[in-house]
Amino acid sequence: MIDVALARGVKGGYRFGVGVTSTGYAVHAEPVIYATNGTRTFYSDQTMVVRENNSSEPATAVSPESHPN
Repeated sequence: MIDVALARGVKGGYRFGVGVTSTGYAVHAEPVIYATNGTRTFYSDQTMVVRENNSSEPATAVSPESHPN
Protein backbone atom coordinates (compact mmCIF):
# COMPACT_ATOMS: atom_id res chain seq x y z
CA MET A 1 0.00 0.00 0.00
CA ILE A 2 2.96 2.34 0.60
CA ASP A 3 5.42 3.23 -2.14
CA VAL A 4 8.68 1.26 -1.72
CA ALA A 5 10.86 4.40 -1.54
CA LEU A 6 8.59 5.98 1.06
CA ALA A 7 8.52 2.74 3.07
CA ARG A 8 12.33 2.97 3.24
CA GLY A 9 11.98 6.42 4.78
CA VAL A 10 13.37 8.66 2.03
CA LYS A 11 11.58 10.01 -1.02
CA GLY A 12 11.84 13.17 -3.10
CA GLY A 13 14.78 14.46 -1.07
CA TYR A 14 12.89 14.20 2.23
CA ARG A 15 13.36 11.82 5.14
CA PHE A 16 10.05 10.60 6.59
CA GLY A 17 9.30 9.07 9.96
CA VAL A 18 6.31 8.00 12.02
CA GLY A 19 6.04 7.38 15.73
CA VAL A 20 3.64 6.75 18.57
CA THR A 21 2.68 9.64 20.87
CA SER A 22 0.62 9.75 24.05
CA THR A 23 -2.41 10.83 22.00
CA GLY A 24 -1.94 8.75 18.85
CA TYR A 25 0.80 9.13 16.26
CA ALA A 26 3.05 11.71 14.61
CA VAL A 27 4.44 11.83 11.08
CA HIS A 28 7.35 14.09 10.18
CA ALA A 29 9.38 14.96 7.10
CA GLU A 30 12.64 16.86 6.85
CA PRO A 31 14.94 17.54 3.89
CA VAL A 32 17.80 15.06 3.67
CA ILE A 33 20.10 18.05 3.09
CA TYR A 34 18.52 21.31 4.22
CA ALA A 35 18.56 24.05 1.54
CA THR A 36 19.53 21.50 -1.13
CA ASN A 37 16.54 19.14 -1.02
CA GLY A 38 14.12 21.58 0.61
CA THR A 39 13.72 24.49 3.00
CA ARG A 40 10.68 23.40 5.01
CA THR A 41 10.01 20.68 7.56
CA PHE A 42 6.60 19.07 8.05
CA TYR A 43 4.59 17.44 10.82
CA SER A 44 1.16 15.86 11.13
CA ASP A 45 -0.67 13.72 13.65
CA GLN A 46 -4.08 12.16 14.23
CA THR A 47 -5.68 15.62 13.77
CA MET A 48 -4.70 15.28 10.08
CA VAL A 49 -3.50 18.91 10.03
CA VAL A 50 -0.19 19.32 8.18
CA ARG A 51 2.13 21.78 9.89
CA GLU A 52 5.40 23.28 8.66
CA ASN A 53 8.46 25.23 9.67
CA ASN A 54 10.28 27.39 7.15
CA SER A 55 13.61 26.55 8.74
CA SER A 56 15.80 23.55 9.48
CA GLU A 57 14.09 23.09 12.87
CA PRO A 58 11.68 20.13 12.79
CA ALA A 59 8.01 21.10 12.61
CA THR A 60 5.90 20.16 15.64
CA ALA A 61 2.27 20.11 16.79
CA VAL A 62 2.48 23.85 17.50
CA SER A 63 4.01 24.87 14.16
CA PRO A 64 1.87 26.92 11.74
CA GLU A 65 -0.50 25.07 9.42
CA SER A 66 0.93 24.35 6.00
CA HIS A 67 -0.81 25.92 3.02
CA PRO A 68 -0.29 24.71 -0.57
CA ASN A 69 1.86 26.99 -2.67
